[in-house]
Formats: sequence, C-alpha cells, structure tokens
Amino acid sequence: MTSGQEQHASGSDLGDDGLGQALFMRLQDDGWSMGGRRQCWRPPTDVYETDDHIVIKVEVAGMQEDDFAIQLQGRRLTISGVRRDPGIKRGYQNMEIRYGAFVSELELGWNVDPDAVAAVYEHGFLHVRLPKAQRRVPVRVVLAGE
Repeated sequence: MTSGQEQHASGSDLGDDGLGQALFMRLQDDGWSMGGRRQCWRPPTDVYETDDHIVIKVEVAGMQEDDFAIQLQGRRLTISGVRRDPGIKRGYQNMEIRYGAFVSELELGWNVDPDAVAAVYEHGFLHVRLPKAQRRVPVRVVLAGE
C-alpha cells in the first residue's frame, strides 16, 4: 500500500473458511466498518405496551436531557442525539461503548395521542410514554333514501 491510499477489508480478506465471512458480517451488524465506524449507531431499545400507553426505553448513559431529539410523525417515532466522548485517550485496549451520533426509528403498532407524549431521562435510560389514542366508536351513516 502506498502513502495516501486507503485499504478496505472485505469478508473474503478474513479467510475462506466461512468463519471470516461470519465475523465480517457480525462486525458490520454491530455498527463497524473495516474503514472505520459508521456514521450513526442504534442504542439498545425496548418497546412495550401497557393498557393505556406505548413505552419506549432507550439505554444511553452519559447524556443530558438537551442531548436528545424526539420526533413523532404519524406512527413513526424517531429518537436521535449525540453522545460525546468525555475525554481524549492515548489508545484503547478495548472499546465497546459507542460515541457519536445515534438514531433509533420505530414504527408504532398503535395510533398515539401526539399532544400527550412525555419523556424523561434518568439513570442512563430515556423513557418515552406515548398514550394510545382513544378508540373511536364506529358511526353508522344513514343513506338519504332510507
């Protein structure tokens, strides 16, 4: 490799026994590319429902409330932000904590009341509570000739 050229690995560069390809695919699934990190990562996210709400729980420690952007469009909820690396290190022996821009996009299974969405960040978890929209009772329309 000459100066100024980038070298990118592929799964086949890691071995022909299938294990190299599996490792390569796993690294890509985990947010890594052989040329560096991807632009955005997705934090661990749980979605569950109660009788009246859909609850989103996002694990993303080391943030402040102002670091999040939460947007609801119809049934699509987008949670994004940036987790900043708190300091410069000489080098990593092991790196598992992700920093930088993240985004979590969710398609909700229920219509929700957009005016009553609430979010709180505490103890490293963002909790978003979305009240389910009230079910409407079907209305029978009578035709003019009836």
